[in-house]
Amino acid sequence: MKWFQSYLTDRKQFVHVNNFSSDTEFVNDGVPQGSVLGPLLFIIFINDLHCAIPNSTVHHFADDTNLLLSNKSLKKLTLNINHDLSCLCEWLRANKLALNVSKTELIIFNRPNTELVFKYKFKIDGHKISPKPTIKYLGLLMDEHLSWKPFISTLTKKLTRTLGVLTKLRQCTPITFL
Repeated sequence: MKWFQSYLTDRKQFVHVNNFSSDTEFVNDGVPQGSVLGPLLFIIFINDLHCAIPNSTVHHFADDTNLLLSNKSLKKLTLNINHDLSCLCEWLRANKLALNVSKTELIIFNRPNTELVFKYKFKIDGHKISPKPTIKYLGLLMDEHLSWKPFISTLTKKLTRTLGVLTKLRQCTPITFL
């Protein structure tokens, strides 16, 4: 415990931009950016987040956190999501953490050919969040119907570009046999 305490106390930092350095200031909160222990300490730090979210199941992967909630009633779903987002903001403030709202995404999974008729409004810390038809989750594109179409389409485009580059390189690369 003393080792962690010595690692996290009496730290100073400054900013250096274009040959100009700011004054050195003590850092009272947080973990040194880019440190080896940073990811581990962050995971330990947010380990109780799920206790603050009453309705959703919380999933963590490194610094990526996802809330998963299901309900057949879109009205109840909206109420529960907004309540959980409010609880999330309270937990973040209490733990001196900030949420990048611009990176926050919301998707509502539903059956194909099913139109959502409820006029839902989702807010996080006063900012409106609109559901998206497609999101990226750990590198995998997912659409609101849980089909593979967006993922396959993106992968096909990437593979086509790569194949085009390889085809052009083939012309100027000698084939040698060992």
